[in-house]
Amino acid sequence: MDRGRRRGGMIPLLALHALSEYWRLDRKPPVTAGLIAANTLIYLRPGYLDRILPTLNEVWFNPHLILKHKDLKRFILSAFYHIGDSHLVYNMLSLLWKGIQLESSMGSVEYTSMIATLVGMSQGITLLLAKSLLLFNYERAYYNEYAVGFSGVLFAMKVVLYSQSDNYTYVHGIMVPSRYAAWAELILIQMFVPGVSFLGHLGGILAGLLYLQLRSSYSGPHPFTRIIRGLTSILRWPLQSLLGMFRFTRRRIYGGGTVGGSRPRHISGVWRCQACTFDNSDWFSVCEMCGTHRDGGLSSVDALSRSNDLTLDELRQRRVQSGFSKLPCVLFQLVMKVEHKLLSSNLKSFFWGQEPVKEFRVLACLTDPIKKCPVCSKAVEPGNKNRRLNTSLLIRVPRPSGNCNILIDAGKFFYHSALKWFPTYGIRTIDAVIITHSHADAIGGLDDLRDWTNNVQPHVPIYTAERDFEVMKKTHYYLVDTSSIIPGAAVSDLQFNIIHEKPFIVH
Repeated sequence: MDRGRRRGGMIPLLALHALSEYWRLDRKPPVTAGLIAANTLIYLRPGYLDRILPTLNEVWFNPHLILKHKDLKRFILSAFYHIGDSHLVYNMLSLLWKGIQLESSMGSVEYTSMIATLVGMSQGITLLLAKSLLLFNYERAYYNEYAVGFSGVLFAMKVVLYSQSDNYTYVHGIMVPSRYAAWAELILIQMFVPGVSFLGHLGGILAGLLYLQLRSSYSGPHPFTRIIRGLTSILRWPLQSLLGMFRFTRRRIYGGGTVGGSRPRHISGVWRCQACTFDNSDWFSVCEMCGTHRDGGLSSVDALSRSNDLTLDELRQRRVQSGFSKLPCVLFQLVMKVEHKLLSSNLKSFFWGQEPVKEFRVLACLTDPIKKCPVCSKAVEPGNKNRRLNTSLLIRVPRPSGNCNILIDAGKFFYHSALKWFPTYGIRTIDAVIITHSHADAIGGLDDLRDWTNNVQPHVPIYTAERDFEVMKKTHYYLVDTSSIIPGAAVSDLQFNIIHEKPFIVH
C-alpha cells in the first residue's frame, strides 16, 4: 500500500516486460495476466470505465471509515487502486514474477481461490491491527490513515511462494533465507521508501502465514476452489460440445506425435522370447536377456560362449538384475549424466522402488502350503526392506523459486510409493515425468497423476519416445485424446512431448 502520488511514463515499460515474459512461456497463466490488466485499467480509467469505477477518494482504505460505515467497497476495492505510475508498475512487476510461479505450480483454479482469500485476509488483518493500535497513544494513529494498493496481497503471496524453500534469495541486493524474504523486504521498504503503509504490508505477511496454517490443518479442497472449479466446468461443457461437433477436422499435437490424424501409422510391437519369456522390442532380432534368436535359436556369439543352458531360476534372477535393460540408449546416457551431476552439485535423487516388473512379494509363494519363501514372508511385514515396488527415480533440482521435481517412470505401484515418500521429503509437485519404456512397470501409474493435476497443478509434462507414445495411445487413449472424456470427468491432464535418440531438455 502507498500514500503518495507520483506521475511518470512507466506503464509502456510494464506492458513491454509483461509481454516479453509471457511470450517465452509455453503455458500463459491467465489469472495473473487478468489481474495485471485489471489493476492497470482501473488506474488508467479509460472513458468507457470512468463513469463506472468509483473514484480514488471513494475507495481509500481507512479503518475508521470502513468500520463506521461498514464500507465493503473500501475494504475490497482499495487493494486494486494505485496512486502513481511507479506504485502501479512496481506492484505489477512483483505480481508478474510471483503470479507466474504460483499459478503454474498450483493451477489457475486454486490460484484464483488463493488470491481471493488473501485479499480478504490481508485487508481484514490490517483493519484489526489498526483498531488494536488505538490502545497505544500515537501522535498519528494508523486507525485514521489512508492507503491503497496491491502490495499487502503481494507480501502474502511471497510468504506462500517461499514457504517450502530452503534456498536463499536476494532482497534489494541483500541475500537472505527465502522463507524470511518477506520480513526482510518489509523492513527495507519501510526504511528506504517514503510514504508506504507499514501496517498494510505487515497485514499481508500475517495473512500469508495464516493462509498456510489453515491450509495445512485442513485436508479437504479449498471452498473457493470448489466454487470456481464448478463454474469453469459449467462454462467449459458447451465449448467442448461445440468442438466435438468438428472433431473430424481436429488434430491434437503433443511434441512430435499426432493424435486424430487420418493417416495410419505403424505401431511398434514386442515379441516374447521362447526361452526366458522376456518381452523384446520388434527392433531386436535377439533377446536382450538371454541372447536367444527370435526364431528360437541362440545367437552365434552366445552359442560359442555358453556350453550349458541357464536354469529357470538363473534366468529369473538375471531378469531381476537387468531391470533397466530396456532403457533406450539416450535414457541410459541421461541416467549416467544425472549420476555425474548429482556428485558435483546439490541435486538430490530418490529411488521409490527397485523391482522392475511387479511387486517383490509373490502371492503364489505366500499361499504355498508346502514351501514358504523367507524373502516374500519378510516382505509382508510393514517397513521391511524386502517390500519393494516398481523401479522409479525422482530427481530434485534446486531453483531460486523452489525445487523442480523430475520423475522417471510411474509404474503400477507409483502411487503407493508416493503416499509413503512424498510427505516424508516434503515433495508436492511433479514438474515432469520421463518414461523409459511402455510396459506396465513404467506407465501403469499415469492415471494416478490425476491427484496432482486436479488438486496441485494444472498439468504434468510427459517425455517419452515415439514408439512408446504409440503404445500409450492405445493403453491410455483417454489420457492422450481427452476429447473422448465425458465433461467433468477427473482424469490426469498430461502434456506429451516426443523425445528422440539425442539429448533433450525438460522444461
